[in-house]
Order: sequence, then C-alpha cells, then structure tokens
Amino acid sequence: MKFLIVDDLHPFLINVFEQKNISYTYKPTISSQEIAECLQDFEAIIVRSKIHINQAILNQNPQLKLIVRAGSGLDNIDVDFAKKKKIHLINAPEANCDAVAEHCLAMLLTLMNKIHIANEQVKQKIWRREANRGVELQGKTIGIIGYGHTGKAFAKRLNSLGVKILSYDRNPEKADNYAQMTSIAHIQQEADVISLHVSLNEQSRKMFNQAFVESCSKPFWLLNSARGEVADTEAIVKGLEQGKILGAGLDVLENEKLNALSPQQEALFEKLVAMPNVILTPHVAGWTKESYLKISQVLAEKILQYLEKNSY
Repeated sequence: MKFLIVDDLHPFLINVFEQKNISYTYKPTISSQEIAECLQDFEAIIVRSKIHINQAILNQNPQLKLIVRAGSGLDNIDVDFAKKKKIHLINAPEANCDAVAEHCLAMLLTLMNKIHIANEQVKQKIWRREANRGVELQGKTIGIIGYGHTGKAFAKRLNSLGVKILSYDRNPEKADNYAQMTSIAHIQQEADVISLHVSLNEQSRKMFNQAFVESCSKPFWLLNSARGEVADTEAIVKGLEQGKILGAGLDVLENEKLNALSPQQEALFEKLVAMPNVILTPHVAGWTKESYLKISQVLAEKILQYLEKNSY
C-alpha cells in the first residue's frame, strides 16, 4: 500500500514507515489541486485539513482503500460516501483530547477571573481591583455537550474543582463516573457553563443557535473548542449583548479564513473582538507540542493494525 502524506506530521510516523518499509510520499507543502492530480497513484492518504475529500475525489480515485485524518474530526471527509466505497477511515481523537481539555479549562478560568482584562490594564499602569473581581468555579454546574474523548477529558479535569458536571451525548453508553449523563434540555436549565465538544455533521451544524440560547434558564459562560460551524456566531453575539452569555471562550469560528469573511461575518467578528468578555484563539486547543507527537503515535499504531489485519 502506497501512502500520500499531504500535511505536516511529527517525524515519529515517518520513522515508523521507514522502519516497517511502508511505501510513502511526504509532501506537506502540496496544494489541493496537486493532491487531486496525483492521488490516483496512491491507495492511502494522510491528511489534516488541507483538502476536503468529497464524492468527486472519491469517485475519481477508486483505488483508495484508506483515509487517515491526523486529528480528531472527520468533517473534511465525506464519511458516508467513503464507507459506501468500502474505504477504511482512521483518525486520532484520543491523541489531542488532553490538550483540548486543558485549553478549555484555561479559557474558562481566565474568563471567570478576568485575567486577560486585568493583565492588559496593569501593563498600562491601570490598577482596578473591584472592576476585576472574579467569580469562583467551585459550586457551579458545568454542562458538557458531546461526551467523547475531549468531553471526558474536560470532565476529568473539572472533577476535583468542586463542580457539578452534566453531560449529553447521542450515545448514552459513553457515561462514566465523572459526569451525570442527561438531556440537553436539563443542561439548558441547570448549567452555569456550557462547553461544546460535538463532532461536526448535519445534526450538529448550528445546534447552538438563538433558540438554544433562549431555552437556557440562566446566564452562562460558553466554550467552543469543537468546530466553529456547530455554533451560530450571530446567536453568540446576541447572547453576549443581551447578557444571556456571560462570556465566551472560542477556539474555533464559523469562518476561520479571517481575510475572506463576508460582510456579515466581518461585522460579527468585529463585535466579538470588541467584547472584553470574549477570548479568541486560532484553533489551537488540540495543537500542543505533546499532541503533535501523540497524533503520530496513535496513527502509527492504528495504521500498523490495519495493514496487519488486511495482510499488506
């Protein structure tokens, strides 16, 4: 099996391929157009986010047997169509879940304690103690929507902080001892913090919208480290303006190409930027130095298992 690697990966995976004599071509700077032109020479592709592997690409490459996503989500792959084509899919959600959990906790504590605001003020020799009085996390109820690897990792870190943790997942079998599995409606009634950890699909796209916000019984802090398209930006802005959302920590945006925003997106983005109770980070929650290595380690193990099982 010949692998085409089209994104930057930790050398660990390349070393494994070398040791196991696995045929590969490493082109981390290749363009999307170049991928489409040369993919027919490979049975497997390893990708992060460079290209959307859609029906057209899959139809043009009937030789493809394996698609490997170097990360958690599979939203840049037409999963259903790939499965119809009997193409095996591999991803690594367990590799960066700890990184995402720590990032979420950092954003939440920063928001609740106004650390980002106080930091900028003190640097300008502005000393405001009362204006920067924080709110303690202890005693609060945290609602985690999406209870896979990242949701569980976040709950595990919250567990020792004296909070009540509610979780929702379409698969109730994901329940564990860190959170009480419940409904979204229950989370909307009880949660002081709502953190989104769902994968992006047609069911989850813009699941966090104006109706969702209006269904929440009390003001809450919002965290989104999943995918930007899961949450409607206009609903977030309105919720913040109305005080229904106390603060937002957003590692992802609906359109992350900030130089190619539509006029409406630009207006909403400018509103977010101007709000002191909003923290924005560039989709880096799961992208730590440690997760960079872990992703390659997890992928190496899964790829070797696949090759062994299929007698390659």
